[in-house]
Amino acid sequence: IIIVDGVDGWTYNGTTLDLITDVDFPANPTKVLFFDGYFIVLDNNSDYFYLSAAYAGTSWSSLDKARTERDPDNILAETVHGRVLWLIGETTTELWYNSGDDFPLSPIPNSIIAVGIHAPESLANTGDDGILWLASDEKGKLQVVKSEGAKVKNITPSSIMSIFESYTT
Repeated sequence: IIIVDGVDGWTYNGTTLDLITDVDFPANPTKVLFFDGYFIVLDNNSDYFYLSAAYAGTSWSSLDKARTERDPDNILAETVHGRVLWLIGETTTELWYNSGDDFPLSPIPNSIIAVGIHAPESLANTGDDGILWLASDEKGKLQVVKSEGAKVKNITPSSIMSIFESYTT
């Protein structure tokens, strides 16, 4: 298990909690998840994500990072659903999969989604039913969205949309 707090990261093996001291560990780790044998860590205010060595949360390389490049914005949340890594930024979402290449993750072609996440802690992976979150687009329009395959659908009732539209911040 890895735990991050925005400043440091620790590994927990069921008995002890140890600080990750690898110099290539992200400087401001905000989110972490485990996918296909790799720990994936987000760095605060960045469009980069970082991979650990396979099954080794204490081993990091400066070469094992990638960025959301198709329409880059800061990645604020991440989750795995249906064997796909969802990297959700401020105004866009990108889907990645394990390609087995030297850098094992690759973007799924044509999978950019034109909504991001307004409230990173709103992300809810509901299992087989999909992913839900409070989204925003590049114009700041708020909506609750739900994943449907490699797309998202606005599921916000119109009465709630009108409330969202009345907010100034």
